Amino acid sequence: MARTHSILTQGLVLKRINTGEADRVVTLLTPDLGKIVCLAKGARKLISSQRGNLEPGNRVKVFLIPTKSMMLLTQSKLLTDLGMSWQNLSQLRRITQILEIVDRLIIEAEADPQLYLQVGELLTAIQTQTASDTQVRNQLDMIIQNLGHPSLENTKHHTINDYVTELVEHKLHSFEYLKVS
Repeated sequence: MARTHSILTQGLVLKRINTGEADRVVTLLTPDLGKIVCLAKGARKLISSQRGNLEPGNRVKVFLIPTKSMMLLTQSKLLTDLGMSWQNLSQLRRITQILEIVDRLIIEAEADPQLYLQVGELLTAIQTQTASDTQVRNQLDMIIQNLGHPSLENTKHHTINDYVTELVEHKLHSFEYLKVS
C-alpha cells in the first residue's frame, strides 16, 4: 500500500473558484512549492473553519496531501487577513490587480522564495497604506523583471496592465469590473 506524504507550508491565496456544492479550488503562491492549485473539500460549508481563510490576498498556513490529480487542502490557519482592505475601493483595486498579475505570470510548481516575499511585502504595504502608486508600479515592474521579462521602461507600454496583457496574451479582468464610467 502506498504511503501518502503530507506537506505543511505557507501560502498567499491568489484566487479561488467555487466548485461542486461545497468545495473550492484554491490557487496559492508558496515559498517552497511555487504556485499550486489545490482542492479544499467542504470549504464552503457554513460550519467550515476554512471558509474565511481561503479568500484572495490572505496569507495562510496550509496542510496539503498530494494526490494523482490535484493536491487536497485539508487544513488552513489564517496568518494575515486582508479583509479590512476590501472596504476601501482603491486598496481593493490594487490588491485584485496584483493578485491577477501574479497569478497570470507565474508558472505552476516553480518555487521562488524571493518572489513570495516580494508579493507578500507589496500586499502588506498596500494594506497598511504605505505604498504610493509609483511604488506599487515599481515593485510590480521589479517582480516582472525577476521573472525574466524586460522592464516596463524598455517596452512600448505605458501601464503594467497593458504589458502583462501582452506577456500572457490574455486580457486582465481585475480592473475592468471596478472601472467607474
